[in-house]
Amino acid sequence: MSVESDVTSASITLPADLHMGGIDSLRQTLVAHVEEQGPLTLDGGAVDRVSTAGLQLLVVFFRDRMLVERSTQWTRISDPLRDAVHWLGLADHLALSSHSPLPQS
Repeated sequence: MSVESDVTSASITLPADLHMGGIDSLRQTLVAHVEEQGPLTLDGGAVDRVSTAGLQLLVVFFRDRMLVERSTQWTRISDPLRDAVHWLGLADHLALSSHSPLPQS
């Protein structure tokens, strides 16, 4: 996972494994960016394993950013991440409506 930031925006690259055992550092990173000024982008292109705990973390992050009126968008999303989001009906919660295709990894 990496974080890049400049004056106007920040970008977080999600780790390949979004399972319960590996999401603690991601949680810390996301919490630190909830109130980040300006738009924030997530790169999910490298994600190859996803659990419901990982998706719950992302849903809470998007909700918290929305509550403080901050923009959060995706730059890339892997097939496993996209599939998990759609299977669980979370596309609207993660700004991934089925009508807006994103570049895949």
